[in-house]
Amino acid sequence: MSKLKGFILIVSVIALLIYFYMFGRYEISYEGLIFWGLLAIVSETFVIVLPNGASTSVGMAVYLATLITINPLVAVLVSAIAFIFRLPTVDGKRKHVINMGLGITAYNVASHTIFIGMMGVAYNYLVHENTSFNTIAIIALVLLSLTELVSIIFISLYFRFDEAPRSIHLIQSFLGALPSTLAVGSLGILLAFAELNYGKVIVALFFIPLLLARYSFKLYFESQKMSMETIQALNEALLMRDAYTSGHATRVERYSAILAKALKYLPNEMENLQKAAKLHDIGKIGIPDDILNKSGKLSADEYSKIKDHSAMGAQILSNVDALRKISDAVKYHHERPDGKGYPEGLIGDAIPRDAAILSIADTFDAMTTDRPYRKALTLDEAIEELILYRGTQFNTTLVGIVLEHVDEFRVILEESQEDLLDMCYDGALSEVSV
Repeated sequence: MSKLKGFILIVSVIALLIYFYMFGRYEISYEGLIFWGLLAIVSETFVIVLPNGASTSVGMAVYLATLITINPLVAVLVSAIAFIFRLPTVDGKRKHVINMGLGITAYNVASHTIFIGMMGVAYNYLVHENTSFNTIAIIALVLLSLTELVSIIFISLYFRFDEAPRSIHLIQSFLGALPSTLAVGSLGILLAFAELNYGKVIVALFFIPLLLARYSFKLYFESQKMSMETIQALNEALLMRDAYTSGHATRVERYSAILAKALKYLPNEMENLQKAAKLHDIGKIGIPDDILNKSGKLSADEYSKIKDHSAMGAQILSNVDALRKISDAVKYHHERPDGKGYPEGLIGDAIPRDAAILSIADTFDAMTTDRPYRKALTLDEAIEELILYRGTQFNTTLVGIVLEHVDEFRVILEESQEDLLDMCYDGALSEVSV
């Protein structure tokens, strides 16, 4: 049994124990189970898939409303019904319990049973018959926020045991999810208030504008996804025009990661830096081929056009919300601490940290790569250049980090040279006629 399957089994056993505990203490309202169950199925079916691959729904609002208006047992049963019978669309394909995978469905049902069950037990302990609705609302939001933290811990464990593990920074993820959690919680409280005071018909009618809002969000995220795909296509087109850019972007990403790790970047900061590294030369798509691939020295006018690529790249990225946060790193990756860089001549700490990292990674790779107009420098020669120009062309602190991690830079450089030899060997074989 794999670690992930073992983890899912443990979660499922805990969920079953919670069910046994609740069945002896709470009654089932079948009318409420059917009503809230249908709303939950609709909520989990019409999830919104975000550009980063995560998804969001108002399902938790339905579970919270069920908890407030009925009891924890019905709330966990409603969540189980939702995850078993939901039919979300992912990447244009309708998903259900069979093609989504029984393991994923089992985990979702079991984990939500634990989350909602724990929240329900705490809620019943804190709320009494004479508790005001305002107090109920505050208690519900606090408990939901704590539940979100537990959920993130479970997701972190799930990814740790997965075949392709991913790290999650718990506090950062919790704080990032908190606004959405409070919004969904407020919606759940509103649904509960509507049901208690006006009945189920009003709650059902209230769901119509929610579905319309969901559709608007869906259109927005789809447009953002299309924009990102367009930029990726432009980047691929650039790689086809300039073969150097392909390997260069990959190496810049790896060099940048070394510096970022030394600076203890958080996961989302690392992700943004890596995106910026991959796309830092996207603006070159607007540079004519005769300038981009010129083997000789550039004229002053040609060099001026080349310098436009960083600002053009930032402009391209700023049109996509998901990439706007990396546009400054792309725009300023040719700035220098002494103010002699471009496009704005920023000085010292005015240069964004990500841009300063890209500057060193970009220049180091350029120095250690053969170009039509000059031979590559050796690792030692490139390091000497960084030392010579630290404080003027390069950030002093970052140069110090490079010196502490020279061996890691050497590994990447040697691997790139081996890849180049393999490409040359393959090219030579293709010229041999048999």
